[in-house]
Amino acid sequence: MLEDYLDILEDKVAGYEGEHRELIIAAPDILRLLNDLLGYGGLTREHRQHITAAIAYFVSPYDVLSEPVFGYMGYIDDLYLASYTLRRVLDDLPVDVVEGLERGR
Repeated sequence: MLEDYLDILEDKVAGYEGEHRELIIAAPDILRLLNDLLGYGGLTREHRQHITAAIAYFVSPYDVLSEPVFGYMGYIDDLYLASYTLRRVLDDLPVDVVEGLERGR
């Protein structure tokens, strides 16, 4: 189900040319990384809770900066929370795991 959302999100942001373009078009990759992290068996329960909450917030259309109201700028708060969560979790993981995620393994 998340893969369907990711496909839609990729199509939606692919042609975006406005403010914060680099950040907005990275949204699918950041969300995919969060999802991929859930497949890592070495996560703590707390890590899983934070990642799941960040994914839920990201896919919810009604949040602080909702996409229906703010358009592409509505992804800014989603990306902020996702980035914060990634930083918090990745700082606790072994380097080889992080490097593997960066390579798409």
